[in-house]
Amino acid sequence: MGVTFGGGVLFVVAAVIIAAIIVPRVVRRREESETLKHQERLERAIAALAATEHEIADARVVESARDAVTREKVLQQQRKREAAERRARIARAKAEVAEARLKARQAEIERRAKLRAARLQTVFVRRLRGLAALGFLLAVLGVLVGLGVVIAGNGATVLLFSALSAVITMGVLILLAPGKAAVPRQVTVSLPPRQQVVDPPAVATQAEPVATETSMERHRRAQAAAAARIARAKAIAATRSRVTTAAANSGARENLPGSILLQSPEQSRASRAQQRSAAQTQQQGVSARAVPQLRAVSQRPEEAAAVAAVAQLQADGILQNLPDSGVDIESALRLRRKNA
Repeated sequence: MGVTFGGGVLFVVAAVIIAAIIVPRVVRRREESETLKHQERLERAIAALAATEHEIADARVVESARDAVTREKVLQQQRKREAAERRARIARAKAEVAEARLKARQAEIERRAKLRAARLQTVFVRRLRGLAALGFLLAVLGVLVGLGVVIAGNGATVLLFSALSAVITMGVLILLAPGKAAVPRQVTVSLPPRQQVVDPPAVATQAEPVATETSMERHRRAQAAAAARIARAKAIAATRSRVTTAAANSGARENLPGSILLQSPEQSRASRAQQRSAAQTQQQGVSARAVPQLRAVSQRPEEAAAVAAVAQLQADGILQNLPDSGVDIESALRLRRKNA
């Protein structure tokens, strides 16, 4: 019983020792192996990430290099286009300057020709030219006579003198000939055609656009400014024409009587017509009041005729208002009856 108990104790002790020593080692080795595996996985992941990062960096470098090359190509093409446009503008400017010089030279030649023709068309020059023509005709006749004299054997003095006179008069006629105003030959200067710059194919790039001002934009702005100035001038001209038309339609204004204010001719005529109508109405009323008074004085035919004549004169505005003028019609009629 004791031996059995001792063997069991040994077995238990051995089991405890095994459990206390071997099991932790096994567990530790397993953990270490798992740690190593995890570390290897991490290293592989880090290596993969590093390789990917290198590839991305290389791709970025390549892309940036491509962008730089593309941007450089675009800038170079832009410079070439601007240089071509600049050369075309310089060529056109030179051609325009040459054409302007030729036109100025032609205008100067034409002006001098017209001035010379005008100077040779004066009365004195025409008379001198006529005398030279007459002298040339006489010299030609003298040459003919001199030939006859030479043939007759009397000397060549007349012939030489006549020939010299003919030459002199011919030179005078040539110098005094007005001719026509020399019209210079029209010289046309061909302007160089505008160079057509073919734009390169569009390249997909994210480069920033280059801000450059081309000649077309400047020309467009100049045209817009010129159009604005023309529109402004037209508006000013239209305003002036409307003001002139209104002034012409309104006509000259006249001063109001006893005032410095102005009134139009229509208002002046209307006021005069109203004044005339009021005066006629007043005169007719006065004549109507005066006629019964005259008829009450006498009913004789000559008195009635005189009353009618006075009323007619009052109606015509020749006589003034009888009651206001202070004339005694009754005494005038009595005096007329006594004289009759």
